[in-house]
Amino acid sequence: MIPGFNNDVLYKGYKFHVQTEDKGPKNPVVETLLFFRGMIVSNRKTPYDGLLEDENLTEKVRLLMIQQHQKMIADLKSGEFDELINKELGGKGIIPSSPAQEQEDLSEKFLEAIKKVKKMFLAIEEIKDDGKTITIKAGINTRESRDLSGNSIDVFLKFPDGKKLFLTRGLVDSSGKAEISFPVPRVERPFVLVLETEVKGLGFDEKWIKFD
Repeated sequence: MIPGFNNDVLYKGYKFHVQTEDKGPKNPVVETLLFFRGMIVSNRKTPYDGLLEDENLTEKVRLLMIQQHQKMIADLKSGEFDELINKELGGKGIIPSSPAQEQEDLSEKFLEAIKKVKKMFLAIEEIKDDGKTITIKAGINTRESRDLSGNSIDVFLKFPDGKKLFLTRGLVDSSGKAEISFPVPRVERPFVLVLETEVKGLGFDEKWIKFD
């Protein structure tokens, strides 16, 4: 079980609390809760049973926790939960505040987790979608100069239940760049693709792309 994160977030003059926990290998789920005045505004769970045999299980689950934690904060600040919050406030409406006031109280555990994971980054440089073929230009960026030949970027189709279907793999050049082309998946739009890469000694990263 990986230590969780707890952060206070100020939004429009009110304090919210975001909590993310790993339930452990016996219940392989990452859960993130958004609290307001003791009420659970949102409860999100992502299973990771497909990772239990992965040699980099801890690192990948930690990355999943970071992404889900950050996404909850971003969705709060985008106004996604305003209607629920207004009901809790008796329909009076939330009070606008200046952006300077809205700063997260990020825990040391959360910041340390980001540092441990982010030794390298997967960057999306260009996306082309003509309805038949998708072409993605992507790259692996590292904090140290090294030959990245032999590494790859994998592309998956992500389903709403969290499961993934492998689509293709793109080999990167010495600088970490790859151009990946493949047929558009035969599913209804919108759909989400996940790009993943893993570099020995540097870790794992992924990027999600939504196609409308």
